[in-house]
Amino acid sequence: MERAATTASSLDVEQDNDAQTRFETASKQSNDPPQSRGYTLRSGEDSMKLLELMELCTKLSDLVRKRRERCCELKSRKRDV
Repeated sequence: MERAATTASSLDVEQDNDAQTRFETASKQSNDPPQSRGYTLRSGEDSMKLLELMELCTKLSDLVRKRRERCCELKSRKRDV
């Protein structure tokens, strides 16, 4: 009976270790850059699409920043009145 309990306990520990290893592997992969996981751009077209998306994101970010600045400016004026 004691041997069965020890074996069952060993199995639980082993399963916990396996689950932890899988979790650590998945976590590391999700934080690694795509290139380290084997994903690469396949053509010049993909590269252009990436550049266009980056440019669009930059423009949108600039617009958001300008809107926030304008909003703060308007709020400041409103307080002064």
